[in-house]
Amino acid sequence: MSKKHLSRNVDIFGGSDFHLEFAVKQRDFDVDALMPPVEIDVDAFNVCLLAGDITVPKKTHRYVNWFETFCSKFDLVLYIEGNHEHWKGYVGQNFNRLKLKCSHIENLHFLRRETFEFEVGGLGFSVVSATLWSDLGQNDYSSNYDLCVPSANYGRAIVQDFNFIRELKFGSFPRLKVPDYVRLHRDDVRFVEQESNRLSSSENYKILLTHHSPTKRSLWKYDGHKPTYDAFDATDLESLIKLGRFNIVFHGHIHRDVPLIENFHGALLASNPAGYGEIGKEGSNYRLIKLASIPV
Repeated sequence: MSKKHLSRNVDIFGGSDFHLEFAVKQRDFDVDALMPPVEIDVDAFNVCLLAGDITVPKKTHRYVNWFETFCSKFDLVLYIEGNHEHWKGYVGQNFNRLKLKCSHIENLHFLRRETFEFEVGGLGFSVVSATLWSDLGQNDYSSNYDLCVPSANYGRAIVQDFNFIRELKFGSFPRLKVPDYVRLHRDDVRFVEQESNRLSSSENYKILLTHHSPTKRSLWKYDGHKPTYDAFDATDLESLIKLGRFNIVFHGHIHRDVPLIENFHGALLASNPAGYGEIGKEGSNYRLIKLASIPV
């Protein structure tokens, strides 16, 4: 997908993991009170990257007003699906329903394993997007298998994706299984590899937008951190990041106390997740950050 726009500076913002489902409990609510703080230069071309887990869009009608108000602040909003967008439905179901409900919002683009391209003032931008999922421990995921299947935990899997996401198979809706999860991950990795190769010689401004982290550098060593769960959070795609010569790598999923902003392999690695229950909380992590300002 490609679009052209008039010349002006391009400001790029990012956020993820808003988890609006904890704040939006009914159709009518104060939408302005649920907007993340952000300072915008109205003379710039403003782009916002949403790196997934914005909500569990089971009742899609509740979120239309929020997206209308949010998108009115930007020239372009690019939204990649996270794992929570699949909860309480089969893979892709609720994200597609939300996309249809918001189809009248012309500057909002729902992305799934695709590259969105646009141009501002003669400079091309390529945004490679994929949920990414995770590798469950490289090619041998047997060590983490017990976390993904119903167990003594009241017959539920420890990793919640395997309780709340289903697959559409031959007219039935079984719970997501490990082979299905691994397939989603490998399909996304293949896509990122394909696009990294295609764009390796491109002079476009390039952004890799994922939900799960494409590098182990992002793993957050919080109090009580368990390395066992790292395999569900990140995959090492640093060789592809170098190959694609990305300018920005932005992801979500790994809840952290402060935004991650780090330079590596010539790219800006950044993550700005809000986390559960942050909306309306004093000293909240619920905000957008500016990732770059590009003169064009």
